[in-house]
Amino acid sequence: MHRMDDETDRAAEEAQYDRLALEDTAFNRNSTIPQEEISKLVFQAIRSLTNPEVDVTLMQSVITTLQNALADMKSEHDYLENLVRDVNAVDETNLQQQQTALSTDVSNTASLIPEMIKLREWIETVNKRVEEYNTVNDQEIEAAKQRIKASERELEDAKERMSTDNMDSVLDYASWLATWGRIKG
Repeated sequence: MHRMDDETDRAAEEAQYDRLALEDTAFNRNSTIPQEEISKLVFQAIRSLTNPEVDVTLMQSVITTLQNALADMKSEHDYLENLVRDVNAVDETNLQQQQTALSTDVSNTASLIPEMIKLREWIETVNKRVEEYNTVNDQEIEAAKQRIKASERELEDAKERMSTDNMDSVLDYASWLATWGRIKG
């Protein structure tokens, strides 16, 4: 008998604990209820139903809390759906803008191709002229070097002739002096 009283007391304590936990959660509606809290509420509600001392007011409070939690979940689901739709719309708009910009770039680039071809041809012409100029210039430089060498040879020849001519002149003068001296002397 004493044992039966203990079990009844323990069951009453558990029911009281469950009731307090349910009330705690049921009246805290200011924030969204996490999923694990909802599971705990459902578990406690089922446990309370097996208790002979079921508090109908408490059960109604639990049901209201669960309904609020479901409404919160639905509104969060709707919010996420709208967010995804908005993100997709923004992505679509961005994609269209990028495609338009790319098309414009391609069009602009295509219009520049003839100008680029003309520019390349002009550069090739300039390069050919520079090569021709360098070739002519190299030839003129080589010819100038040849003329300088020829002038140097002529100068050497002239120096040699002057030496030889001067020597001949000196010899001629000496010979004339000797001849003049003999005539006078």
